Parts: sequence; structure tokens; C-alpha cells
Amino acid sequence: MKTTRARRSAAIIALACAGLAAPAFAQDKTIKIGVLNDMSSLYADIGGPGSTAAAKLAVADFAKSNPNVKVELVSADHQNKVDIGIAITRRWLERESVDMIIDVPNSAIALGVNTLARDLNKVFIASGAGTADLTGKACSPNTVHWTYDTWELGHSIAKAVFARGGNSWYFITADYTFGKDLEASASEEVTRLGGKVLGSARVPLGASDFSSFLLQAQSAKPKVIALANAGVSLKGLVVSAGVPLTLASGIVMGLVLGKPVGIILAARIAVSLGWCALPEGVGWRHIGLLGCLGGIGFTMSIFIADLAFRDPLLLEASKFGVLLASTVAAIAGLVVGRLAPGQPPHPIEPRFTNV
Repeated sequence: MKTTRARRSAAIIALACAGLAAPAFAQDKTIKIGVLNDMSSLYADIGGPGSTAAAKLAVADFAKSNPNVKVELVSADHQNKVDIGIAITRRWLERESVDMIIDVPNSAIALGVNTLARDLNKVFIASGAGTADLTGKACSPNTVHWTYDTWELGHSIAKAVFARGGNSWYFITADYTFGKDLEASASEEVTRLGGKVLGSARVPLGASDFSSFLLQAQSAKPKVIALANAGVSLKGLVVSAGVPLTLASGIVMGLVLGKPVGIILAARIAVSLGWCALPEGVGWRHIGLLGCLGGIGFTMSIFIADLAFRDPLLLEASKFGVLLASTVAAIAGLVVGRLAPGQPPHPIEPRFTNV
């Protein structure tokens, strides 16, 4: 919500700046604004259609106080591809008379838009891109960098986390301009404060499976695992380094201990309440044997794991837990069976029939 309000404010400021020249052209001039963003992939939730809607609201607000200025809004999806983003920008600025481009939540594309806006003397308000190069080495008089940048995010967050004891870092970084800039800024602050950067892993833009990168981070044993990313679904990140081991341990405990306890307790309650009685020759040690064997759960347990987990790391951990628990349960059943006294009262004898 804050991001949407910020982009709406950016659009209003842009319109107000354009409106300063309104008396000069009155109704003879139309201001044409292009909203260039990600409509369909990882940045769609933080921008996308919502960003375009915010720009339309800003146009409506501006029109109330500037009825003589006509504002036209166009939008396009850059699909997080630099070539597509630059092609749309060039078409807008050179052939479709777009006066200003806003949003652009992809730093690599934003740097290209920045260059074209400067060369063609148009306006660019970067309200979605984060790279600090827009106000650094690529600074342009035609570009306003609105909302945030990687220098501010990297230095401020690193300083705050370091103050709370986070003095060793490992980065999981989006493999493009924004991620690399954010990692560089945070690393600079950590090093300046006397901390250590133990390593980093480059993640392809749009990746959803972070399990292998988390394992790399775990092997480095950092105090802080920093995600130099944006637009990442947390569904792929809830698997912290300790979760697979905890999951496997829980499955082993449930099958090896939970099954025997549950079976014996249920049988004890049923017998105590008079609902049933143990068969002749069957003792509680035999019930314990059944409980141990109940912990062997290959097919159904693995089937349930397949239904429950989509993350490969969690699925592998659950299958490992099931196999380990089944092995332990089988050994426990063998031991208890050896110790169980007595035989069934009526052993089955073979019968022969004359034909």
C-alpha cells in the first residue's frame, strides 16, 4: 500500500511539474505518460496493474485542478527483459510522442530507459528501480529517482543488523543489477563496521527454489543470511537451514514413538472400559509388538509427504525420515517380538482333503 501511494505521489509531482507549462500551451498540448513495468511475473505484485491504477488515480486528481491540461496514460509490460523494455521505451519516445516514463521496477531496464530519456530529452521518474547508479555514475538531468535506492537499503539495513550482533554475512543475491548493487552496498557497510562477508550465491532472476542456495549459506555458518532480492515469494524461503532436520526428526519420533504409544494406549483404554478383551494367549507385550510394527510406513507415509510438500528439500527430508523411522520400527519390532512370551493358543494346523 505504501509503495502504491508513493508511486501515486510521484505521478502527481510529475504532472504538477508538467502543469507549470500549462499556461503556455493551454489546450494545444497533451501530456503523454508511459507506465512501464512488470505486469505478469515476479514484480507484478509490488507494481504491475496496481502501479498503473495508481497512475490513473493521480491523473484524475491532477485533472480536477488543471482542467485545461489533457493527460494521456499508456502502459506496457517489459517482462523483466532488457531488450523488450528498451524497445518499448524507444518506440514510445521516438514514435508515439510519450513525454515521460514512470515506474520501471527492474534496475537493468531502468538504466537503459535513463540513457534514452537523456539522449531524447524526455523525462524519466524511476519509482520502481533500486540501483543507486541512477543518482551515481549514470546520473542524468532528465531522471528523478523516487522512493528508494540500493545504497540507502544496503547501508541502513546492514548497520542496523550489525548493531544487533550480525557481524558475519552470507548473501543470496539476484543475478542482475539491483541484486549486485544491493549486495555491494551492504557488504561495504559490514566491512566498514569490522564484520565479515563469508560468501554469496547468485540466483537467477525469477527463481523460486532457494534450497540449494540455503544449503550453501548453511555450510558457511554465517550469523546473517541476507537476501539481496526483490519480488521473491517467501514460500520458497521458509525452508531455513534447520527445518529439514527438524522435519525428519519429527517424522521419526512420530512413527517410532507415536505409533506404539498410540496403539498401546488405545488398546489399554478399550480393555479398561470393558469394550473388549485381549484374546487368549495375547499379552500387552504382543500389543507393543503391533505398535512397533505400526511404525513401518513406506507407501502411505511417502504418499502423504508427496501431497504435503512441494519444496524438494522438504520432500527429501520427509522421505528420509520415513525410511529411517521404518527401519528403526522394524528393528524395534524384531527385538520386542523376540522378548514376547507365549504362543497363540490355537496354532494353525495344515488340513488335507481327499479329492
